[in-house]
Amino acid sequence: MRLPKDVLAATWVPFVITLVLELVACICFVQYFSSRKRRECGSLVVCILALLVALLSSSLLPADIFLVSYSKDSQGDFKVSSTPHSLTHV
Repeated sequence: MRLPKDVLAATWVPFVITLVLELVACICFVQYFSSRKRRECGSLVVCILALLVALLSSSLLPADIFLVSYSKDSQGDFKVSSTPHSLTHV
């Protein structure tokens, strides 16, 4: 199934913006709560990445719901562009 480029942009541009904002928030959060005397680069990076993965997994859900709902019509059936016959020719 080919989605129009404007639909993909409407999905992934806000997600990338959210990704950058969450990365900044994770860095600020970990820096704020880390001890000034006992900071180690490796543990800070692991904490930031773990927090970022947890936040991104919940941020990806609206993008997934939007893309799936775009492929269905108002009755809940798949649009013509996403029928099994058309998908075999992709």
